[in-house]
Amino acid sequence: MIPKILQMLNNSIQEGSFRLVRLIKSKSRLLSSCLLLLSLFLGFSQDTNSEKKKKGKTYLRGNIALDYNYFNKEPFKESQLSHQLSTLITGEFKYVKGKFKFVAQPHIRLDAIDSYRTHADMRNLYVSYWNKNLTINAGMRLFTLGKFTGFSLVDIMNRMDIKESILSFEKLGQPSIDFKYIYKKISAELYVMPYFRKVNFNAGDSRLLLVPFPIDGNNPQYDHNSKEFLPNVSVRVGAKKENNEVVLGYFYGYNKNPDFVFQPSKREFSELYLTMSQWSLEWQTLYKGLTFTSEFINQTYRNNENFFGLHIALGYDISKLYQGASTMNISVEYVHDKYRIRKNLPFGNNFITLYTFNLGDINDTTFRAKVFSSKDVSYHFFDMDISRRIFSEFKVSGKMSFSSGSIAQTDPLYINNFNTYYGLQIGWFF
Repeated sequence: MIPKILQMLNNSIQEGSFRLVRLIKSKSRLLSSCLLLLSLFLGFSQDTNSEKKKKGKTYLRGNIALDYNYFNKEPFKESQLSHQLSTLITGEFKYVKGKFKFVAQPHIRLDAIDSYRTHADMRNLYVSYWNKNLTINAGMRLFTLGKFTGFSLVDIMNRMDIKESILSFEKLGQPSIDFKYIYKKISAELYVMPYFRKVNFNAGDSRLLLVPFPIDGNNPQYDHNSKEFLPNVSVRVGAKKENNEVVLGYFYGYNKNPDFVFQPSKREFSELYLTMSQWSLEWQTLYKGLTFTSEFINQTYRNNENFFGLHIALGYDISKLYQGASTMNISVEYVHDKYRIRKNLPFGNNFITLYTFNLGDINDTTFRAKVFSSKDVSYHFFDMDISRRIFSEFKVSGKMSFSSGSIAQTDPLYINNFNTYYGLQIGWFF
């Protein structure tokens, strides 16, 4: 009985999701135009409708931004340009009635210069039901997994959208149905994914490449006959007590980060997705402003290869040093991922330093900086941005990103990559 139900669920979600993805890809400019007109209407009418929106059950907000990047390093290929200018449109529509909720979050980027970066998708598109102890979600959804918001070893199900940025860790919503049951301080979660959305890589002449050679994302390879429609299943059990939280998890399905197979004739990489299982253990504790966070994983692949990973961090809230600040956090993290080390991938054995300051003033001034130092492949990243609200509805952000190093993809092939860019983004909130 259960396999038949799962098969029916698989077919229905698969068909609906494919239709949605095809519609978004084929009608991205039409969708963006509709969202722009809708946001303009809401912007001009928000004063008269603001009180009604607060009392109603429908909620809509979004952001339209003009994003510019300048690359001051020489390109890897002569055809690569030194500029990027794009329009970024994001929105969130939420409808709540009783114990039911519907959420839609479109994400659209239209790049005027780098055509490989233009894309549109749904970060979230799902319905939700909840009661006192149980929550059920079904549709396209981003998962909240692991104790680290950016780079996380436990977050095995979300796929990255590297077209946005190498270090922003933007994620793609996955087709799924999940259940969460909470009893007192114990929680149990079940996730079922009939298939997954692959990592969204840049290709061709784009400057935002993790490696200088492009990755062919249109022809991925799989080690399972069912290809991308292999069911992915995850079970998680957690417990909280005062300032301590522990979560034990298990996952079976395709690995989040594919292997890369280099094709010398085409001078590009192709993706290879492998089936694997993963056990994970998370622990987080808070003591007098000091936060200790850890993730431990153990992965086993079909060829009996076994890898372990460890991610630990110490963070401290220093908001007391600045009177009136809402948050001021500094954290130092260490990541040791045997899978990435053996596959010669970045972020396998590295230190991460993260600074996040929110001054809590009326203009919502924030500062964030991330430093990655990957020892195993001599790869280094630095990413920084500062943003400030102006006129309550506009936000200006400045950013700078730097990466350098060498990656051994297939011995004796070594790739040297140096990429630095500066960016400016002006956004309007509605």
